[in-house]
Amino acid sequence: MMYIFVAGFILLSVGFALEHIEGDQYIYYGGKDPSEIAPVIEYVAPPPQQGRPDGEDPRWSPDFLASTSTSNGPRLVEFYAPWCPHCQHFKSHYIELGRKINDLAKQIGAPEVKIYAVSCTANKPICLRQGIHGYPVLKVFKAGSINGTVIDRSGLHPFGVLQALDIDMSYVDPDLVEKNKKRVFSKKAIKKQVVTPKRTQEELYADALLSFDFTLRNGIFMDTGKLDGNRTDALYDWVYVLGKSLPPQMKLQELLDELEDDIEMISKDEKNLIAVVEKHQPGVKSWSMTCTHGDKFAGYTCGLWELFHISAVGMTEWNSNAIQEDDRVSTMHAADCLHDVVKLFFGCEVCRKNFLQMYDDCAFDRCNRLTQEFGSLADWKQLALWLWETHNDVNVRLMKERAVKEKRITTSEDEINARWPSRSDCLVCWRDDGSWDEDHIYSFLRLEYWPNDITNAVARKKMMNSVPLNGEDDLEGRDGSRVVWLYCGIPVLALIFFVHRTVSIKMDKRRSGRHKKIEDDYYGNDSASWRMVDGMADRF
Repeated sequence: MMYIFVAGFILLSVGFALEHIEGDQYIYYGGKDPSEIAPVIEYVAPPPQQGRPDGEDPRWSPDFLASTSTSNGPRLVEFYAPWCPHCQHFKSHYIELGRKINDLAKQIGAPEVKIYAVSCTANKPICLRQGIHGYPVLKVFKAGSINGTVIDRSGLHPFGVLQALDIDMSYVDPDLVEKNKKRVFSKKAIKKQVVTPKRTQEELYADALLSFDFTLRNGIFMDTGKLDGNRTDALYDWVYVLGKSLPPQMKLQELLDELEDDIEMISKDEKNLIAVVEKHQPGVKSWSMTCTHGDKFAGYTCGLWELFHISAVGMTEWNSNAIQEDDRVSTMHAADCLHDVVKLFFGCEVCRKNFLQMYDDCAFDRCNRLTQEFGSLADWKQLALWLWETHNDVNVRLMKERAVKEKRITTSEDEINARWPSRSDCLVCWRDDGSWDEDHIYSFLRLEYWPNDITNAVARKKMMNSVPLNGEDDLEGRDGSRVVWLYCGIPVLALIFFVHRTVSIKMDKRRSGRHKKIEDDYYGNDSASWRMVDGMADRF
């Protein structure tokens, strides 16, 4: 009996020791709740098996690293050592990165990215084959490929991972495709007008790229010689912010990376800057008609404003998807960069003076709305909303300046018409009292400036179907009924009255025999007019 007890104790001790050793070989594997590490998949090699005829041990050739099948989709793999303090610290960030990558992939309708982790302590042969010499190392594997590419962990962001995997980040909203096929806008419910940009997003991005290219060529070096410290810092900060905030679809990252990496060389001579710019020329040569309105000199400022708006909306997207707080950019820093761009690189003296005056005066509560703290989603949105208010103020000021030149007095209606978006662009953005709805305005800005995704598709439907006028009423409510009546009911009643009057006259003249006199008196000698109305009466 004693022997049995001792033997059992030894077996339990060995089992505990083996379990302890195995547990020390992994960071992710062994958790009680798999959801805690999801979507990370820890590779745990199966027990030793008989090798293949070629002597290859199948344990060191898992499918996610060895299969070239097209079913082997895009993957992100971390190679780590469990004893490495940096690997232990990176664990929570890697889990969060995996979740945000697939949240973003779902947003744009892209395939799922599998997130793997490989312990180089437990799977040394795998790591030797992958050329891993330090920890942790991240590699991306494109769909169907076994050739991984190392990506830098510093400044790691879901946008960069999806780009490295060659995943198309454009999203096609099926509802919008169907609506664009029909291109029919109902007049029965003007409040249901879809929010539709006046130009394609490709044109908008092209306009912004042209203005960025123009600024680099004409606005950075305003004097001969090298850039001074302030101008060099301003250019570097602007490029840094644009690199984080512009959508990958603009395909500007290579130029921004080169500008950031070579800033010292670029600052020494304008020729060095132009040489870099020449390698990344925009795909178009002129601004869109929507931007110029027929005035070829208006394209630059229009495209520059568009670039500012895209970056402001994009900063919210960047910060929302950032894995570590240090990777985020404060709204105040982003605004300060914009301030320096206008101050140092924008040549219009009056425009520059007006903008800087508003900025320094904390117009539109800038000094309280924007902050140096990394903040929250609500805080990040304030950058885009503040810029939108600033731009609208410029629009109103320019409208008044034109009115003075034309010697006419402006009205409150003129100011309303000068603001953007107009009520026809976004009816739900404005309330009856002229105030604006912050949530709808931001949704509109995102629809306009950020690439289409599921969030935009949902916002589009919401803006089509919700119609608050005083912050409460909807299309079926009292105020909604009033607007439908004004836009639809009155014209219909007028038509009924007109047709009824026509029929009555026609019947009356048939009874009295006054055909010719009535025709001549009421319609003149235009018999075509009579035939048209007569036909309408018959159909009605």
